[in-house]
Amino acid sequence: MQWGYGWGEVSFEHDALDRLRRFQMGPLDLRQHHESWQHLQGITFVGLDLCSYAHNARGRMTQRERADRLYSLCWDSARRPLSTQAPGQSESYRYCQIPGMPLTHSTACHGWPDRRA
Repeated sequence: MQWGYGWGEVSFEHDALDRLRRFQMGPLDLRQHHESWQHLQGITFVGLDLCSYAHNARGRMTQRERADRLYSLCWDSARRPLSTQAPGQSESYRYCQIPGMPLTHSTACHGWPDRRA
């Protein structure tokens, strides 16, 4: 155990597959839940859901819900993100021929025009 930034002692618990299951730092007690395919399914704090996740058949995260806000993610066959969406916000990505290098990235927030980065 270590001292955690004035919060108290820090401890970690792992399961038989060495996945983090529980993190405690003083009064903070977070627990992670995994589905049978070893994908992170959710994080809870004192029994309350903080985050939840959904995955496609290929194991890519397709949805993330946090604080009553749902994020959707779309992937290409090369396992690269194509887009992310949330209420009032979206991002999209296109890639050039160099693996992993985004060609363009655009963001739209609350009806404002796309910005190129």
